[in-house]
Amino acid sequence: MRPVLFHIGGFAVYSYGVMLFLAFLAAIFVARAELNRRGLDGSAIYLTASVAAITGVVGARIFYVLGNLEHFSGNWGQVFDLNMRGLVFYGGLALAVPSCILLLRRMKLPPGAVADAVGLGSAADYLRGIGLERIRRHEQELTQRMVGGLSRIRRVRLIGVPREKAGVVTFLVDGMEPEHVAQRLDAQGIAIRSGHHCAQPIHRKLGVASSSRASLGVASTPDDVDRFLDSLTRVRPFFGLSK
Repeated sequence: MRPVLFHIGGFAVYSYGVMLFLAFLAAIFVARAELNRRGLDGSAIYLTASVAAITGVVGARIFYVLGNLEHFSGNWGQVFDLNMRGLVFYGGLALAVPSCILLLRRMKLPPGAVADAVGLGSAADYLRGIGLERIRRHEQELTQRMVGGLSRIRRVRLIGVPREKAGVVTFLVDGMEPEHVAQRLDAQGIAIRSGHHCAQPIHRKLGVASSSRASLGVASTPDDVDRFLDSLTRVRPFFGLSK
């Protein structure tokens, strides 16, 4: 992708800036639909987004200037020079968040519900930016890697191995409670779930009270899978059981 798409006068328009702008618009439309679905005024998101954008940029610039006063001392006109750049994200949050909360209260809209809708829009846009098909392939590859690795570990039993499987792998370790497996892996910096996972009927059908479950997602890597498998092989020996 070309870093600079085109110029408007003396200003360069960057590709990542265009992508962020389009992402912002997509999040607004998703948030509007979600607010309407909840019976709230979806059109309020337009004003809220405008306030967030303006106060975010202003706050980011103010905090940058405050942190670099020596660069602006004696030449305060540079504070308003767009070519100077210089923004800090926490400054944008510090001004935009309270500004939007005050605006929503004035409009008699619940800030929590609006935040949920905006969060949903941002999450949807994040996934679209990566590509749903790309995410699916990534999770499938990691799931196959994990399932293959678990099937080669003695005294580990997989629960459910369909031909096409989502990024969730459930298993049992012979002679061990799933809770103890999860605790030991947690001590090594690996988080898995243990329990019935709100699926008591299938657990009763299988004759077990609980199970261990490892999950994979867009942020997971092959190294994460390998580290999990390596750590799991050492769980039984840690409790004095044979491999």
